[in-house]
Amino acid sequence: QDLLRWRDVGGLNSTEVFFIEPTEKKIYLASSAGVYIVDKEKRLRRTFIARSTKEDTVDTGLVPNMIKKDIFDKKILWLATSEGLFRSKDRGESFQKFFVAGIDSLNILSLAQTSFEKNSLYLGTDKGFFRIDLVKKRAKPLFEGLYASKINEIKFSDKGKIYLATAKGLFTNQYFSRSYQGVKLKRVLRVQPSIGFVHKVAIVANEVSAKKISRWRQAASLKPLFPEISLDYDKTIYGSYRDGGQFAVGPRDWGVSFSWDVGDFIWNSSQTSIDTRSRLNTKLRIDILEEVNRVYFERLRILIKLDSDSLSESELVEKRLRVRELTAILDYYTGGAFSKRLQELRKDEKRQFSNYR
Repeated sequence: QDLLRWRDVGGLNSTEVFFIEPTEKKIYLASSAGVYIVDKEKRLRRTFIARSTKEDTVDTGLVPNMIKKDIFDKKILWLATSEGLFRSKDRGESFQKFFVAGIDSLNILSLAQTSFEKNSLYLGTDKGFFRIDLVKKRAKPLFEGLYASKINEIKFSDKGKIYLATAKGLFTNQYFSRSYQGVKLKRVLRVQPSIGFVHKVAIVANEVSAKKISRWRQAASLKPLFPEISLDYDKTIYGSYRDGGQFAVGPRDWGVSFSWDVGDFIWNSSQTSIDTRSRLNTKLRIDILEEVNRVYFERLRILIKLDSDSLSESELVEKRLRVRELTAILDYYTGGAFSKRLQELRKDEKRQFSNYR
């Protein structure tokens, strides 16, 4: 379609918009007038006011350049401004200065995060490229070897490369030297139940443990020690059919007898039945574990692919649904223990990195 109908978003007037950050429920704008939020009802409101002044035809003051959502915590937003770094911990409703020694007042043009690190933020400024330790609030310059000090844009590839768009061209560096897939797999496995855990729970839930056969054999080995018990007694008969019938009085004498089959001490016939059930139990256990293995590792492969930038929106939806389906299958085999353990690991992960905020 060659003719596009454009519609002005009311409320911005002639405000210059520098950056747009969309999320599931809101859109965040970094503009010359401050930070704006557009909600689902298309209502526009400002939550951060810029303080712009003009000196000798040069714009100065506090102006937002870029706003980005945190890739690890949905509540956090990072704001790059002409006067340093700001952070929101309430989804953009308010912002506070994030003080970092040495770069508090630098003009930050861009910022980026990578899934390789949970406690780092990378800043592109007009004075160079920096890595921020978010826990210690320290800045480390990373522009050695660059002959451009103005960093306009930062991008991370899915294999650990950094791309810098600068005032003097494009630069790249393989910053993370470890195998990308290995790092990603390690990160995924950290918040997933182990295959050993799934095996153990599936065996218990489906009652196919090898210990079950051992208990059967132990019980069968004790069988010869227990005799067969017979109980009998005597009754006294009075009367005759000729005199009108018989009737019994008693019992008077009781008798109890015990008998053992000596052959059971040498060969127990129950063992034959146990051998048959043991083979069936082992086959069932192998079938269950093979199916659990297939589902578990297919799910892991999809989780790794979901972290790729190469997937389209439809592919993402399809793979996310498949992950849910495979999770449901694992819950079926484990009696719901898989999802329960998954939630526990995610909570532990969140607590472990709570100091990041």
